[in-house]
This record gives sequence, C-alpha cells and structure tokens, in this order.
Amino acid sequence: MRLPPTSRSIILLLALVFLPGSSSAQTIGTGISVSATPERLWVGSLDGRSLEQALSTGARVLDRFPDGVIVADEASAQRLLDAAIRVSPAIELPVGLTVTIVRARAGSVHERLDVEALRPQGVAVLWQAGRDAIVASIGPPPELEALLRHDRKVLRTRPLRRTAAAALPSDKALATSFSPLIQDMVDQVSGDTLIRDIGRLAGRYPVTVGGNPVTFMTRSTPTAQCDLAEQYAFERFQAMGFTDVAYDPFSFSGTNARNVVATLPGVETPERIIIIGGHLDSTSPTASTLAPGANDNASGSAGVLAIAAILRQYSFRSTIRFIAFTGEEQGLYGSSHYATAAAARGDLIDGVVIFDMIGWKNALSRIDIEGETAWLPIMNVMDDACALYTSLDTQIQLASSGSDHVPFQNEGFPAFLAIESEYPSYPCYHRTCDTTGWNLPDFTAEVTRAGLATVAHLAGPRGFYFTHTALPSTENTVGPYDAVATLSTLGPLVADSLTLNWSTGGAINSALLTPTGPPGQYHALIPGQPGGTVRYWLSARDSAGRLALHPSGAPATYHEFSIAPRETLLVQGFESGDGGWTHGGTKDDWQVGVPVGLFEDPATAFSGTRIAGTDLTGLGSALGRYENVCNSWFESPPVDCSQATGVQLSFARKLSVERSNGGAWDYARILINGTILWESPSAANLNDPTWTPQSFDLSALADGNAAVRVRFTMKSDASVTFGGWNLDDILITGLVPQSSVDVASGGTFRTARLLANVPNPGRASTTLRFELPEAERVSLAIYDIGGRRIRTLVDGLRQAGRHDVLWDGRTDAGEPSRVGVYFYRLTTDRAEQNRRMILLR
Repeated sequence: MRLPPTSRSIILLLALVFLPGSSSAQTIGTGISVSATPERLWVGSLDGRSLEQALSTGARVLDRFPDGVIVADEASAQRLLDAAIRVSPAIELPVGLTVTIVRARAGSVHERLDVEALRPQGVAVLWQAGRDAIVASIGPPPELEALLRHDRKVLRTRPLRRTAAAALPSDKALATSFSPLIQDMVDQVSGDTLIRDIGRLAGRYPVTVGGNPVTFMTRSTPTAQCDLAEQYAFERFQAMGFTDVAYDPFSFSGTNARNVVATLPGVETPERIIIIGGHLDSTSPTASTLAPGANDNASGSAGVLAIAAILRQYSFRSTIRFIAFTGEEQGLYGSSHYATAAAARGDLIDGVVIFDMIGWKNALSRIDIEGETAWLPIMNVMDDACALYTSLDTQIQLASSGSDHVPFQNEGFPAFLAIESEYPSYPCYHRTCDTTGWNLPDFTAEVTRAGLATVAHLAGPRGFYFTHTALPSTENTVGPYDAVATLSTLGPLVADSLTLNWSTGGAINSALLTPTGPPGQYHALIPGQPGGTVRYWLSARDSAGRLALHPSGAPATYHEFSIAPRETLLVQGFESGDGGWTHGGTKDDWQVGVPVGLFEDPATAFSGTRIAGTDLTGLGSALGRYENVCNSWFESPPVDCSQATGVQLSFARKLSVERSNGGAWDYARILINGTILWESPSAANLNDPTWTPQSFDLSALADGNAAVRVRFTMKSDASVTFGGWNLDDILITGLVPQSSVDVASGGTFRTARLLANVPNPGRASTTLRFELPEAERVSLAIYDIGGRRIRTLVDGLRQAGRHDVLWDGRTDAGEPSRVGVYFYRLTTDRAEQNRRMILLR
C-alpha cells in the first residue's frame, strides 16, 4: 500500500500570507528553531483504536489528538497504513512559524474553523477533520473568539515517550486502602476558604504581593499581572512554611514566564514524586487587560493551594510537588517545559493530578477523570476517593486533550485531569464574565477533597506525628472536654508516653491518651473548669527515641480554648433609632422605620415595630423596591471583639433579590470588614416568604478584632428589582473570659492576659498586646514554627494596665524574619500564654 501524494497547496498559501521575504529565517518570534520543527506531518485516524494500539505498530508518534495520532516521517505513516489505520495526505509545515494542534470543545459553535476568516488574523489552517485541526501562526495563535473554544497545544518536536516511571508499590494498587489519617486531612478542606482564594486570584479581593497591594484584572501569561500572580503563588507557598519553593522559568514567542513549584520532601523514598498542579494563567478575547479566569483556572489553582496548606502539616513516604503552571492557555507551554525537563532528568514521577475548572457545575454534580488506559490504576484512586470522601459522581474518560496532564502523559508519566463534567456548557468559558459569581463552594471543596485524598494516598502518609483538631472555646463549665487525636507511628511506643498535657496558668497536668477504637485514634479528658483559658498539647515517644508533639514546638507553643459565658457584643432592634448604623452608596434608599408591606417587604417587624431595610415606605422611585443600578450599603458601628472568641452573628431577614447571574445582575451581600461573608445565589431569585432567622460564625474574621464592622449591601443592574433587604434583631455575641484560675494555689485572682496581635496577618510589622492586673516582671518573646526563640521584645518589670509592643518583623540579630507562621509567648511569675500569628511581606 502506498502513501497518498503530498499536498503542497497549503504551504504555498502560507508562504504568501506569512513570509513575504526570505524563507530562510531561522526563527520568527517563536523561540522554536527551524531545525527542531518537522518538515511535514501525517495524521492517522484511530477510529476507536487506542493510542497503545497505534504505538504497537512501531510508528514513532510525534503528537496526538484524543482520536488520532500525528507522525512526522514517512516510514511511520506507512506503518500506520499497514495496520489499516487511515492516514491523511502529507501536511507540509511552514518555516519558522508556530504549529499548534487544536481541538474544539464539545458543543462549540466553532467546531470547524473558518479558514478564510482566520487567514487575515494571521492564522492558517493546515489541516482539519471533525473537531481536530492543525494551525500555523507567528507565535501562539491570537486570542480570537473562533479559537478560544478550542483546546490548544504547541506541536511537539520529538516522539512521545512511552517508558513510564517504575510501577507503584503494590500497596498502592488498591484504591480502597486509604490510610485513616487521610480523613483528618480531608476534613480540613473549606469551601469558603476556596471561594475566597478564587476571589483573590480573580480580582474580587485585593492581595499583597511583595508588600504592595495588587488586584488581578488578568493573569494572561504575557502580562505583567501574570508575573505578579506567579510571585503571589510563590509567597503563598512560603507563608505556608514550605522551605523549598522555586520558580521554574521558561520562554516562548518572546514571553518569559515561570511555573511555581513548592516541594514537600518524602521521608522514606524522596526520589519518588507525586505532583498536584493546575494552571495559574487565564485568557479571554481581551486577555491583555481583562481576563478574571475565576473558574478557568483560579478554581484549580485555589484547590492546589488548599491541598498544599493541609498536606504541609504531614509527612509522606514519597515527595509531593505542588505546581502552579503558566502558559497553558497559549498551548501548554509551562507544563510541557516542566515535563520535558523532568524526563531529561530521569525524575521518577509516580503520579500527576491536574485540576482545571473545578468550581462550577450545572446539574450533574459530576467530574470527569480524564486520562489513558495505561494510567487507570491512579485514575481509579481518584474515582474511589470521590466515592469515599464526597458525594460527587464521576466519569472516567480515556481520551486526553487540552490541559496540563497531556505533556506528562506524552513523556510517559502517569497523569490524569480532574475537571467538571459540564464544562463545555459553562457560559463564561474564556470570557470576561468568568468571575467568582459562578463558583460554588461545596462543589469546589468536594473536588479538592478527592484530589487531596488521591495525592496523599499515592504519596503514602508516614511519620511519627499527631493529627488533631483543636478544641473550640465553649460556654460549658461542667465538661469534660474530650481531646481526640490520631497518631501515626513508625515503631513501638514507650509505655505511658502518650499523654495529653494541660494547664490553666499554674501547674501542668497530664492524662494518658487511651484508644477510642479506630486504628491509631486516642483520646483523653480535660475536666470541666469554672472559667478561664485552658492551654494544652499532646506528646508521645517511641522506642527509637523519636518524639511526636502537637502542636510542633510544644510546650513553647500550645493549643488553647476559653471557658466563658457568651456575652452580647452588639444588639440592635432599631426600636430607638439607627443605633449608630450608617448607610450610603449609589441610589441609597436604606431606611430605619416601621414597614408598610410594599411588594415583597414585610407588613410588620420581626419583633417590636421598627426594622431596617431598603425603601420601607415607598421612598425611592421603585416604590418599595431597591433602585435600578444601585450600589448601596448599611453598616454597623465598630464592635469590640478583642477579648472574644467564637464570635457569632445572628439576625432576622426578609430578603427579596433577583439572581446574581454570576455577579452580572443583582445581588445582596454581607461583608465583615470588607471580606464577603455571604452573598445571594447566582442560579435563582431569592424571595423569603416570611421573616427568616439567620446565623453565621464570624470567628475567623472577628475573634480578637477590636473593630468589627458588619455591612449589608445591595447592588442591581438596569432592570428588574425586588423588595431588597429587611433586617431586625441583629445580634453579635462572643465568648469573653471573665478571669483566669491559678490551679496551683487554688486561688481565683485575675492573671495577665495576652491579646491578639493587630493586624494578623502582619505585613512587615505587627503590634503585640497584653494586659497586667498589677505590676510584675514579664517576658514577651517570639518563636518560629520549630519552637526556636528569635526575638525578645519585653524582659523586665512592667506596670499594671494595657501594653502595646511593636514587632518590626526582625530577629534579635536585626535580620528580617521570613514570611510564615510564628508564635508569641507572654511569661509572668504565675502564668504563660501563647498565641499564633502570620508574618507577610
């Protein structure tokens, strides 16, 4: 059987379109030399066959589509033909241009590229069949609407590598053998935290990069803002406590870019590597100025950051690398660079998990696990992790294209992609409307939990350490307080060394931790206390002399919780006026008064007679409804929560608002000191049928904060309005310790109090605060995460009262401290107290 004749018409067209001068130029702004680019290609259609079957013919496969393979030599094309695989006519490649393979996403209106429309834009279609195409351009293809619905990948310049890393250890073959420690890790994933991180990357919230405020309007790889996004990821990894964080630089088409890599070394087989990654960059038709990329792919990047922060607390047999890739939208440049270099180094990569678009769903609540038949063992780990730790449905897809797992597969590394199943119908894919309003915290958290469990399982949780969730502050004075922990061991324990140690400011008490039933789980009870603060830590020692402590650095650092009555910090029913609440903004129609029941408004107050709300009496032009194109707010006076823990907000609402449609239409929000606590849904209108009690945990935003402001907002578009906010019986409460008890002397006198630092996180500096009931000698010192004292701020006699001490972020030697977590300790003759803080730059 002979090959079809070569078609030369396309190359002649390209010569006219792109190369009006000499055709001997070696590079044309692509960074790819002519010698590295094949002269011609052939495409073999698999027609249901697998990639492995195509490779078994002996053909040297250069690249591939999910349903086709690409070869660059006539002998390989002939081998495909001899195996009855359909082969295209030869495709001649232009000199010095970037060749990109593209594949239309399912359901795209641009499945077949318009050759004539693309040619004036500097893109020539060399070949296409169905959803697949090969194009050429000067540099990566431009951000055109017709191309942004396509997955894109720069053509490889050497054959696929099919020699995989060594087989996984046998105990990893069964996806159902998850360590019980993984449940503790999975439980730490927070949907709210993920949504906030997506918002930071997608421009909803400003961030600090290099000590300066930044709001990301785009993360397109060629832009300066992508450089800042790379630095932001770098600094986030450092703040988590990673000591091995590095940039992985690469370039393409005159663009210098960087992947960001954080490494958690393995303790037994550090040469073996597991990777969790996602692309940090974004795109849109206006990528250079506006490409928020919330779902694609701030969601995946936020998932990687969340997993890194959690797994950093643990030890694993194998090394884990957390990677934020860039250059993905232009053609998988960042991941291709990393995978190629890893193969050249001989890295032993046992698994690669890629997150791409994990923050939106329509109805299925399902993810695709996309890979190849050869890598089904690790794909099944993810599948079983979804079943065990989440409510997600899954769909195994044995056809890879379009994301950062593909370059790893091409180099022979086990890799797969986790992506929301309904991404083809995402209405803001590669558009400027890809904002945080579309993201769903529960779905994003579910995918992140499954990915975390997969990575942890493949890396193998190991080491001698505790996992434990700190006891919360409580009103319960009866007790006991049950401290439950899981201990990972490497050898036999020393008898009676497994202890819970606790104090209320005097003598240290110890209780043996005893098994609870599940393997490795123990507990001990702290007896009830009449009030005050309990500080505690866990310790164990094994026969090899290893010591496990929780928290690390104990007893210099420890957990603490308060036993205190819940006190009212703010109460407002509006019966005597606005109570110091203020309002303003565009088309402000907030009122405090007696409701009259206009439209969706209530006819009576929840209690009493007066409430607060938008246009209670027909004040505005919309007669009882919030105004068109409004952006108004209603804010509390500052609430002092500096002595409180477990702060909670409750109120009654009667709220009616049109759905936000991804933030494009109307929405109501609650903000705490500028951070979004809650917002109305995107998918449906909200209309409370009657007064509805609400309650929110503010502890993460309000505990220890001397000036907490609650703001209710209303924003609308130019059409359709509803009744808006109606608020009554607003209440903020917190647990406020009344005194500390000295157990050693049996006394009930009040001791010194160490307060929360302000601000926390501190940016280059922060103020530490403490109170003394009487003059006494005190020491105030700062410790790093390992328990080493790095700075003494106070050491001597201090008078009774409040003391504020500035820490400038430097050590005793005058050197700047690294970004990360620190502890500060107040020591007096009768008590020791510790708190945790974060230092940023």
